[in-house]
Amino acid sequence: MAKSLPREAWKTIKWRDGTKGPLRARFASVRVHAAHGWTKGGHWPTLEWLVCERSFTPGERNRYHLSNLPPQTPLRRLAGLAHERWKIEEHFKRLKEEIGIDHFEGRSWIGWHHHTTLAAVAFALTEAERLRGGGRKTFEQVRGVVRRLILLMMLAEKNEDAMLLMSFKKRAPPGWGFG
Repeated sequence: MAKSLPREAWKTIKWRDGTKGPLRARFASVRVHAAHGWTKGGHWPTLEWLVCERSFTPGERNRYHLSNLPPQTPLRRLAGLAHERWKIEEHFKRLKEEIGIDHFEGRSWIGWHHHTTLAAVAFALTEAERLRGGGRKTFEQVRGVVRRLILLMMLAEKNEDAMLLMSFKKRAPPGWGFG
């Protein structure tokens, strides 16, 4: 189908600036009925976008993306969203390297849920600091902020563990960062 598109259907689009300059390719889009939603004897699924991409780099493969965005969606938006996966992969890589989301070794759903929630909070704090221009915080700095947040949340609920921790205020255990 991509080969049958007319030459004027292909537009050069830059989706972001990379470390070695702008990232761009040639894109074309067409509305199609995707076969993955079809059942024998059933109705055809709704129309979707088939976004076709041709790289300027010789030997690099063509890419194809399906999208269920509305019919009036411009090609530039379709191309940009096709490359949003890069951001997700970068964030997940940073979650593993900087925050330690993959360090959970427990066996319970609740433990895993608490671990990933705290890792997400820590990541949100570091990302907010980065966007604010505060630079990157070290893991120890993030751990201290998260520890204080958890304590504040526990105090707000009048949790008995929080009250015990507050009794350590004058003589805190090593590494707790109180006082």
